[in-house]
Amino acid sequence: MPSGGLEQTPPASSQARDDPGLQQRAGPTAARDSAPSSTTTLSAATPKLQSICPVFSTSDLDRWLDHYRTLGFDVDRYGDEYGFARLDGIEIHVSVNPDHDPATTAGCAYVRVDDADALHARWSTVEGGRGPAPVDTSYGLREGGHLDPDGNLIRYGSSITRPAQEEGA
Repeated sequence: MPSGGLEQTPPASSQARDDPGLQQRAGPTAARDSAPSSTTTLSAATPKLQSICPVFSTSDLDRWLDHYRTLGFDVDRYGDEYGFARLDGIEIHVSVNPDHDPATTAGCAYVRVDDADALHARWSTVEGGRGPAPVDTSYGLREGGHLDPDGNLIRYGSSITRPAQEEGA
């Protein structure tokens, strides 16, 4: 991440201890900091989580920002290696990875929407992306997806609207 920004926090999982490559990328304290602790407890004043922002990977920041702008997001860049896309309270971050490989470094995020079909209709007209049309699932959601030019996937879903005659039954 560019200097002057927030520093990356090492992952809090045993994966850092077991994966030397991850340990190297996360920093020397990742393995120690991610070790389980029997004394760790949550205080009564646990902070409220406000949002989560997935970080996608790209080999071309300008192309990524242009694609998300075309999807309807407001986009900003932070230097030459980091960017943001915001829409309706949803925020996605992106980091340039010169070795980006859609098969191994692409990300995925799930977004709940009010109308999966309307979103698909809008996003399916955007050049450079693709994705399956929404389908009804057995768990009560209508879900679709959008794959950006870097292979990052945004899955989205809305509640299945039941016909009026079924609602009264």
